[in-house]
Amino acid sequence: MFGATDALSGTISVLETSRVFSKLLQTGWRPRRTIIFCLWDAEEYSLIGSNEFVEELRSVLQHRTVAYINLDSPVLLPEVFRADGSPLLHNLLYETAKLVPHPNSTSGSVYDVWLKEEKMVAGVDRPRVHDADAGSDDAGFCHYLGIPTADIMFVGKGNYESGFPLYHTTYATFNNVKKFLDPDFMYHQAVSRFVTEMMRSLADSIIIPFITQDYAIRLQEVYRKLLENTEIINRLSAQNLQDSLENLKKAIDKFEFTALLFDQQVKSVDYSNLYEVRKLNDQLMYLERSFLFPLGILKRSNLKHVIFAPSLHNAYSGTAFPGIVDSLYSDIAADDTEGWNQVKNELTKAIYVIESATKSLHSAALGSLW
Repeated sequence: MFGATDALSGTISVLETSRVFSKLLQTGWRPRRTIIFCLWDAEEYSLIGSNEFVEELRSVLQHRTVAYINLDSPVLLPEVFRADGSPLLHNLLYETAKLVPHPNSTSGSVYDVWLKEEKMVAGVDRPRVHDADAGSDDAGFCHYLGIPTADIMFVGKGNYESGFPLYHTTYATFNNVKKFLDPDFMYHQAVSRFVTEMMRSLADSIIIPFITQDYAIRLQEVYRKLLENTEIINRLSAQNLQDSLENLKKAIDKFEFTALLFDQQVKSVDYSNLYEVRKLNDQLMYLERSFLFPLGILKRSNLKHVIFAPSLHNAYSGTAFPGIVDSLYSDIAADDTEGWNQVKNELTKAIYVIESATKSLHSAALGSLW
């Protein structure tokens, strides 16, 4: 395995992005926030390099990190754009994609092609951003530390799993990438442009460019998806746990209302009021941390994120409400007190962290009403 796509395509994009920022520094520009470029060892061996990093520097990273952008294999096929990550970054991903020309010069922006493909596949009004998974080095930042992450790449049309046929083989060489995948390296250039603009915005915006309403929208979506699983709903109803589901919905609705008011507050902030700017930025930066539960989710104390984390039964992809889903994965006998207590615990965790996230926004959104 020579790794010209995984992860050298990511490595060269990181290096190109760092080169651009070095040129900016030479003009006298300085970012408001520190930018750190990282390259990880041993990703294929259970993400050892990045996991050791987040475990060793947990306190510093949780208190100071605004976001983490991941570049693993950013060019798997030279066709359409895909992004995974936190709902807080959805709007920034969209706005950045509108600024970057698509490498196929006749197609408009990256956003234009992304939206067109999504409409054909899923009939959506705006492109999907997939939930963070556990297959790359952003996993520890998201699931363990509660730091908003994004992972970006170009993939094949229609099937989001399609990629370079020589991926993870001894034929994944520079020559084959140049000959078959990206002859002029225009897609690699587009990735670097995308990441450079996204990082500049995160580092230099007076107010951190997070939209909390996007988190509320995603919470409503994953709750509706949970309700669509009639088997789960019937089993919960048989144990008189429908009240817990209703309480989960109430918590999400309250978060949605508070997020709406909070985002309005952000739009109207007086930038000359440095105290208010700092307060709002702190609330934005720490919001994702509110969805962590210190003891972790079901049978995995190392995974703290209650809303988005890998499932016990699929450690690679991301799952919404993983603790709830995993606790109900196998049949639980009606008289299995321990099994149903686990289900209740996971439902309670979800309600608790969403209510905690709501409270973290309240001082700005509702003031003395809380």
